[in-house]
Amino acid sequence: MKNIAILGSTGSIGTQTLDIVDQNKEDLQVVALAAGSNITLLEKQARKYRPTLVAVWDQACAKELKENIESNPVKKAQVEEFEHLRYKIQVETMQGSGNATEAKQMLQEKYAELLKDEEIKKYFDAEIQFNVMIADVNKIIAEAVKDVL
Repeated sequence: MKNIAILGSTGSIGTQTLDIVDQNKEDLQVVALAAGSNITLLEKQARKYRPTLVAVWDQACAKELKENIESNPVKKAQVEEFEHLRYKIQVETMQGSGNATEAKQMLQEKYAELLKDEEIKKYFDAEIQFNVMIADVNKIIAEAVKDVL
């Protein structure tokens, strides 16, 4: 089975790609979806394909979401517990210890549970958006350094 991430999942090419996924369910698994602003369709896609990551490019809500999560001690604890578990699994996977398949399944279940809370879901979406921006910046820097060397 191949894991795929679909950037622009709500656009023409993205929806066509998901049609191909539907025709090849035994071979393809959607692990990430990203969209610009079509939240309604993105939410439907997320419910159908149940990816580990869902991102939307809406920076305006990132700060508000973070404040909402951090002001609620229960939600803050849930997010911190998930982050700790994710980190632990990443370390174990890199070290080759533990059962990666079981750990991934457990992490996906915990993530799906947390996504039921709309504020936590938006927080994770904003976190993903931030990580994409950082990756883009790193890519730009790497290309600039490569040209200099």
